[in-house]
Amino acid sequence: MPFPTAETPPQSNGGGGGAFEVQHYTVQEGDTLTKIASQFGVTVDELMQANSFSNSTIYVGQNIVIPIGSLTVGQKIEGQRGIFSTTIFKQTDGSQRTQYNFITNTVASGAMLLIGDNLQDLQKDNGLPIVIWGTIDQINQQGIPVIKVDRYEIPFPDLKYKILKGTESSANVQGQAALLFNNAEDGKTYVQLSTNCSDLVMQAALLNPGLTDSQILLEALAVPDLTFGGYPTLCTNNKAMAINPKNGKPMEMTITADQPYIVDESTSAGPGLLPTATIEKVELIYYVADPRYAVTDPAAGQPYIQPMWRFTGHYSTGDEFEILVQALKDEFLSPEIQTIQGPG
Repeated sequence: MPFPTAETPPQSNGGGGGAFEVQHYTVQEGDTLTKIASQFGVTVDELMQANSFSNSTIYVGQNIVIPIGSLTVGQKIEGQRGIFSTTIFKQTDGSQRTQYNFITNTVASGAMLLIGDNLQDLQKDNGLPIVIWGTIDQINQQGIPVIKVDRYEIPFPDLKYKILKGTESSANVQGQAALLFNNAEDGKTYVQLSTNCSDLVMQAALLNPGLTDSQILLEALAVPDLTFGGYPTLCTNNKAMAINPKNGKPMEMTITADQPYIVDESTSAGPGLLPTATIEKVELIYYVADPRYAVTDPAAGQPYIQPMWRFTGHYSTGDEFEILVQALKDEFLSPEIQTIQGPG
C-alpha cells in the first residue's frame, strides 16, 4: 500500500466543517502517534481526542482521523453535503422529541445536529444526500456541532434505497483496501461505502471470506455522482446472506434506511428491562487479520491468521448478534495486530 497523505474520498461536490474538521489516514509500518502528529502539524492529545483513544497504541492498516482545524460558534456553513437522518426519542410520559442529524465524515463525531424551521418536512428524505447552508449555533457537551439551517436542498429527491442481490469480493482500489459488490441485476461492479456515503467499507465486513461466489443481499443507495477509483459506488446500510445458512431457505430483507431511527427512552429506565441474549452456536474460527491477505486459493498460503471464538445467537427482541473473541493472548499474536475488527 503506497504511503498516503490522506484517505482519498469518493468524488462528489460538497464542503467541510465541524467542531473538528478532519481528514483520514491509514497507519503505516513504523508509524507512532508522535510521528503522525508531527507529520500533520497537530498534537498527540488532539489525535487521541479526535479518535477517542484511551492510550497511544495504533496498528498497521488502522484508519484514524486527523483534526485539521477547529470551527467556532457563528461560523458559516456554505453548501455542505452529507446524509440526512432522523432520530425519534419516545419519552416516558408518552411524548416524543425529534432529532435531525447530518451524517458526515468531515467531523470527528461523524455527525452534526440540525435545528431550524421546517426540518420536519425532511423526514420523507431520511437517508438521502442533503446540501445545507447555515451557521454553527453551538458545540454541545458531546463536542457535536449544532447547525442552525438557513436553507437546504435535496440534490436527488427521487433517489431510493434498494435491495440488491449479487456477490462481493475484496480488492485494492486506488491504493486502498476496498469491498466490491458485483450486482447480479445490472452486471456492474460497485465499491461499497458506509452509510455516510464517504468512507470505504472495511474488508473485514466481507460476509463470507474465501467464498466470493456466495450470493448476498445488500440494502444500498446508488448516488449518481459518487465514484471511487473509476467504480460506481453504493452507500450500504445492511447486508445478509441470500440463503439462510441454518435452513437453506432464501432470506428476506426489508428497507430500513429510509425510516427514522426510534429510541424508546421509556423502556431504558432500569436494568430489568434490558433484552436478554441467547447463544445458539459457539465455534473456533480462523480469521484473516490483515484484509490484504484474504485470498480464495488455500494453496497460496496466509502469512498470518487469527484464531477467534465466534458466538452467534439472538436477543429477546428478535435481533441477531455475532461476537468475535480473541482466542489467544497477545504475546502469541503478531505484534503488528493490536485490535481485531470482525465482520458486521
